[in-house]
Amino acid sequence: LWAAASLSPVYPAAAPGHPETGFETAPNPQVALIAEQWKTIYNGTDPSAFAMLYTEDARYVSSHVAGLVVEGRADVIANFKTGMDAGGHIDAIEIISRTGSCDLETVLCRYEATNGGRKAAGRPLLVLKKMAGVWVGPPRSCSRLSC
Repeated sequence: LWAAASLSPVYPAAAPGHPETGFETAPNPQVALIAEQWKTIYNGTDPSAFAMLYTEDARYVSSHVAGLVVEGRADVIANFKTGMDAGGHIDAIEIISRTGSCDLETVLCRYEATNGGRKAAGRPLLVLKKMAGVWVGPPRSCSRLSC
């Protein structure tokens, strides 16, 4: 669900919506729930709970570890387990823009974390697909934009 790119996001100037991006932030309760579920799972003790949020062929590209690319749900979950075991903690997640069409939704978030006593922040871009009425991360499902 999370991936990384060395991109600088381009935002419209003076558009209505979120003060930073100008994009729509009207809540999609199902999608907002995914962000909160992710935070709860990461801050918990059972990384296997991530399975419900990822497709079998999910991809994670880290913006924190140069060159780290993880393919497949099991390996993505194992990667998050490493962060959880190291004491990583997501302090906050905020949806700052979202767009959608039919069964696809993109959601730009801002998160704050404490990792090993150090503060971190990022902007994950989630790409979600509705499958059998449930939103999940499809293949190549996310890019974390550098702040």
